[in-house]
Amino acid sequence: MNTYTFIDQLTYAVAPPNGAAETYSDRAKASVAWLDLTEDRKVERAARFLIEQLDGIPVDPQSKVAHPFFRLSVKERFLLVALHQLQWPYDRIARTIGLPDAMIASLAWSIRIRFVFEEMSASLPFPSAPLRPAPACPTYDPSAPWMQGLLDPNPKTQHHKAIQTHIGDCPTCRSLMEQARHIWERVLIGLPETKIPEQTQLKTTPRLQVVEQKIALGLAEALAILSGVFALYFWIRGA
Repeated sequence: MNTYTFIDQLTYAVAPPNGAAETYSDRAKASVAWLDLTEDRKVERAARFLIEQLDGIPVDPQSKVAHPFFRLSVKERFLLVALHQLQWPYDRIARTIGLPDAMIASLAWSIRIRFVFEEMSASLPFPSAPLRPAPACPTYDPSAPWMQGLLDPNPKTQHHKAIQTHIGDCPTCRSLMEQARHIWERVLIGLPETKIPEQTQLKTTPRLQVVEQKIALGLAEALAILSGVFALYFWIRGA
């Protein structure tokens, strides 16, 4: 998948359903079209630009009623899409939304809990710290439980692998893991299906080429004007 198709997919996933997603996507593409960056960094910069332009754009009440996802803020919608659909690790999300890496885990958990239990009104067991944990049980942080770290698309460390081994021998932690997995899966089910119109998919490359051509023409015109100014300046100095 090329960078600009990826931007289309991200835009149609998080933008409110007001018919302007194609415009938002074109603007995000134009913001990175001429940057000398890797493809991954271009996508991150375009995602940041997209969030900034969508921030404050109201979602119509009918969409909020029809789908709980659009009751979330644009940053919250992006975070869920990034984790559950795009499979982005925490550090990439942190760079995109401008937060420290350490804040992403607790932010993700709080958004998931609100989305599943408040916005979707799901009836699921809520994981909580065990009353009598065994000495080998991982420390339970209610703001960012250890189970989430195993489910999310982050690189797995030796610590994570040790926890996975422990789960096989510990019914309490195995139960917590299953409860967290049900929440994670409910979020995934609760995300709206991303539907990019066929004509948009067909026009992705031509639309971008038009944007790039406009930028190139603008730069050429600016350089021509500057050349004319300098030529006039030196002509006057020579006279």
